[in-house]
Amino acid sequence: METTRDSATLERAHLYFEDPKKYNDFNDLRLILAPAELSEALLEAARCRELKPTLILCHPPNGDRRDICELALWASAREYSWLQELCSDPLFQDDFILLLNSRKETCEFRASRNVNSSEANMDRLVSRLLSCLLITGRPLRYYGCTFFLPLDLQLDEDLQEKGGAFKQLIESLVESPDVEHHQINPSKKISRFSPDESEVQAYLYFLPLLRDFIVDTQDSINKAVAIKPIQHWRLRPATIQKMSLQLGSPYASAKQNFPNLIAKICDVSLYRYYNDLLLFALRIELNEVLPKGSSLLENNRLVHK
Repeated sequence: METTRDSATLERAHLYFEDPKKYNDFNDLRLILAPAELSEALLEAARCRELKPTLILCHPPNGDRRDICELALWASAREYSWLQELCSDPLFQDDFILLLNSRKETCEFRASRNVNSSEANMDRLVSRLLSCLLITGRPLRYYGCTFFLPLDLQLDEDLQEKGGAFKQLIESLVESPDVEHHQINPSKKISRFSPDESEVQAYLYFLPLLRDFIVDTQDSINKAVAIKPIQHWRLRPATIQKMSLQLGSPYASAKQNFPNLIAKICDVSLYRYYNDLLLFALRIELNEVLPKGSSLLENNRLVHK
């Protein structure tokens, strides 16, 4: 990185902290995209202002603004330990020239791409930095939740009165062609990030003595256990493919302008425990959390001139 400290360069650097169009502010971090020739001056400007941690992404002076060739981070000294671990990570040592300096209350981290390094590795490095620096300032890009409704035949008075009929209704529902009895196969080879991966990991988390009492597997029928595992039925994916749920507030009046949120239904499940306790689960995901046109959806605020 070249060291350029003339007054004109410093004046340009300070503009990146004063003009809101030249930076992106999160709760925990200030993000700046600038030509590589300003990297040293921007670090100096960050030292003078002593604001929140500042991550400077640098592109070639006359090149593509999306082509990040180097970066610099000015942060508190408490970030030094994990930055030191990052510098010793073999994933980045071959592709970058890494520098880490510690001061009394602050630290500075720099990374410059080698000639043969790929843009993908720069993306990984930036993602690693953001995963540690952004805590309360993360933009909400995805939202999903699961609603649970317990159905206890022993404690619910309404269900007690309809006990026999309710059990018959449940039995008929789980036998429907739209419902599948879901059982995991822990011996099946699965790919990373597949829908079944988390279930198999949960199964392997428990001790072998407990697994058969908790998780319903495809070979559970062949095992003699004192307590039946948790049974799981769910609607088939084709059945819920076009299902949605409109979310609103029961306390909002007709005159209030409450946002009309449509959630996609991702899973409808019924669980039965060994003591006949039933648990209905409905999992949803919002189709769009941020409003259309939001810069956070497109990540283009600092890219376009």
